[in-house]
Amino acid sequence: MKIIKIEIKAFGTLKNFVLKPKDNLLSICEHNGYGKSTICNFICAMLYGIPKKSLKNNLRARAIPYNESVAGGTLELEVNNYLYRIIGKFFNKQKDDSLLFYEGTKLIDALPGEYLFNLDYESFMKTIFINPYDLEIKPTSNITSKLGHYSIDQSEEISFDNAMKYLEELKKSYKPLRSNDIKGSIAISKNKIAHLKDEISNLKSKEIALNKAKEEYNQLMEESLRIDKEYKASIEAEKNNTYFSCYEEKKINLENKKEELKSLLQRYQAGIMPMTSIDELICLLKTNNLLKNNQKNTKLSLDDEKRLEYLKIKYKALPSNDEISSKRADVINLKNLMNTSFSLKDEECDLLGKYQYINKDDLLSKIDKLNEEYEQIKNTSATPIKNNHINLILLIISVVFFIGGLGAGFINKYLFAISFLGLVFVLIFAFLYLNNKANAQNEIKENLSSQTMVKQGIVLNIDKILIPFGFSSELNGNKDIAITLFKEELKKYDDVLSSKAFLDEKNAINKENIALIKDELDTFVKKYGYDLSDYSTSLDYIVKDIFNYKELLKKQKENEEKQAQYKKDLDFNEAKINSIKLKYQIVTDNLENYLNNARVDLNTFLKLKQEIALLTKEVDDYYVKYDLASKKINNDLVSSEEIHNKYNEVISKISSFANYISNLENDLEALDDYERNLDNEALKLKKLNQNYEIITMTIDFLKQASLNIKNKYIKPVKDSFLYYSNMLNTLGINVMINDDYNISFSDGMTVKEYNELSSGEMTSVMLCYRLSVIDNIFKERPFVILDDVFQSLDSDNFSLVKEMLIKLSEHQQIIYFTCHESRMI
Repeated sequence: MKIIKIEIKAFGTLKNFVLKPKDNLLSICEHNGYGKSTICNFICAMLYGIPKKSLKNNLRARAIPYNESVAGGTLELEVNNYLYRIIGKFFNKQKDDSLLFYEGTKLIDALPGEYLFNLDYESFMKTIFINPYDLEIKPTSNITSKLGHYSIDQSEEISFDNAMKYLEELKKSYKPLRSNDIKGSIAISKNKIAHLKDEISNLKSKEIALNKAKEEYNQLMEESLRIDKEYKASIEAEKNNTYFSCYEEKKINLENKKEELKSLLQRYQAGIMPMTSIDELICLLKTNNLLKNNQKNTKLSLDDEKRLEYLKIKYKALPSNDEISSKRADVINLKNLMNTSFSLKDEECDLLGKYQYINKDDLLSKIDKLNEEYEQIKNTSATPIKNNHINLILLIISVVFFIGGLGAGFINKYLFAISFLGLVFVLIFAFLYLNNKANAQNEIKENLSSQTMVKQGIVLNIDKILIPFGFSSELNGNKDIAITLFKEELKKYDDVLSSKAFLDEKNAINKENIALIKDELDTFVKKYGYDLSDYSTSLDYIVKDIFNYKELLKKQKENEEKQAQYKKDLDFNEAKINSIKLKYQIVTDNLENYLNNARVDLNTFLKLKQEIALLTKEVDDYYVKYDLASKKINNDLVSSEEIHNKYNEVISKISSFANYISNLENDLEALDDYERNLDNEALKLKKLNQNYEIITMTIDFLKQASLNIKNKYIKPVKDSFLYYSNMLNTLGINVMINDDYNISFSDGMTVKEYNELSSGEMTSVMLCYRLSVIDNIFKERPFVILDDVFQSLDSDNFSLVKEMLIKLSEHQQIIYFTCHESRMI
């Protein structure tokens, strides 16, 4: 098995990436972020899909590139000389994913990884895919089934395990492997037989007890009939005694009520007041209390009185509203004046700061002087060119002579000599003319160069003056523009000086007005006891004081009027109260308490009169109703309760004997069933013992068969592991593999578990273990993916691993990723 081609359209950090392994050993050493882990995740996703988002390390979020909605690509593999092709697309939701799996051109409806390797995803990550974050060597159930039952189906293995489990549970249900067996079905059956025998023996002894109990039961029934007659007679006598006792109690109660009424009337010589008079007095008292309370509360509070006295002293003459309004206008005017400040603009301030410490006339004088020197040099004429007109005239004559000779030569060929002679003169005079002209121009250039240097020096001196003020011939184009701009700015500076003087004068006037208004406001607010810098707040306090002063005066007058009315109402009510007290001869210091008692006594009086009338009628009716004239009291009566208790004791004994007899009879009815069950249970015990022996033999046989099969497949795994570990000189200790393919190590007397090893040892052991598992579960060697797994190995151990992987790559594809050159294979 090997990977032919990896083509990533978009997955994680990789786009349009193609990888075609040429050799069996593909070693990729690249920097972090290159996409090594992305390639590994892509291979896993193409074989098994991408798990749900809820799983740890959300691969889907990392797989789909930023600002895109789909990831995917193509993976081509060769297995058993067949070409397989997987086309995968992965979206934000797992339900939208698609994996197209082809064998040649045939579409296969299966998960590629499970179809090709016959491994689930977890088992794939424990074998073919090796990374440094999973050093666990515990095999999955899928791997164990393929190692231990290589030649049978997984369903058969499950059936075997279920059968063994069922037989062990069944055996345990017959007879658990403990000496104190009480739950096994055999022990239960034996106990049941012993119990049945005991029950049969007990039931036969109960037949004798039943006859004796029936005799005692009959005697108790006769005794109960005698006591019942005695109880009924006692009840009738007690009833008559109760009638007489109740009659006497009613008579005594009637006399007590009459005495209570007599005692009540003795406290009121003028008679008990009616409820209307009581209510009237109570209402008058409540009204007076309310009036007194109002009279007490109708006055200024202590704080208000103090405040009023303070304001009377403070405001002997109240300021008018117009005066307050005038002062408020002064405050507004003051704020406006204080907020008004006449100042230069920012650019004017900058200009003032720029030129205030210079002598502008001196600067202008220097600039004008330098400029005059410049203009004088500029106006100086250049050296005149020497007279070259003669050479020019001779040259023109020679040209005419040459042209004339040419024309004459057409008439007579001998005249061409004239043309030749003219050409010679043309060349001579042309040379003389041009030479003189060149010499003259050189003289002019030399003069001009000297003048230019002098002018440049003057311009530099002018720039030295102008540059501190932001002007120069270079910045402004030439010196004339720079000088013009500088003079214009100086003119603006003169204008700024004039503006500043004008504004300073206006600010001085404002300052005088502010001082005048402040003096007036200070005088006003201090007059009323305020000395605040905030005049507006001081005026608010003064207005508030005036308002409070007027309100307190108004409130004081209203209280005086109310006090007079309360006193008038109190006098009227007191007169009415005294009139009622005189009528009923009431003499008391606490009238309210007296009235409360009078109300209670009146209710008691009315209630007693009603009760006496009812009790009188009740006594007479009771005497007639129960015909007490024809009956008498029995003083030698035996208590019916005592007789009833004795009767209950007999009835309790009868009930106990009845239950006892009933239970004995019920128990004896089960005797036949117990004897029949005893025979059936004996047969059942015999059958259980036979079944137990059969199950025990079956389990022993199946265990031996399973052990034989496991020994057959564990040894190849162990041999393969030792083969690889010897190549790596791993640990140098004895390796032990149990029936579940778990590994431990013995070093003399010490036994180490896998997780007790160092990281480097765990890495070497994990590699050997997974390679040995691969050797024993695959008929065709698969490719192996190693994702930077050897980080914890030292250089010596890594060299051994490197040699082993190179050797393995001779007959197996190895894909190895690392980011360290020292770990490059």
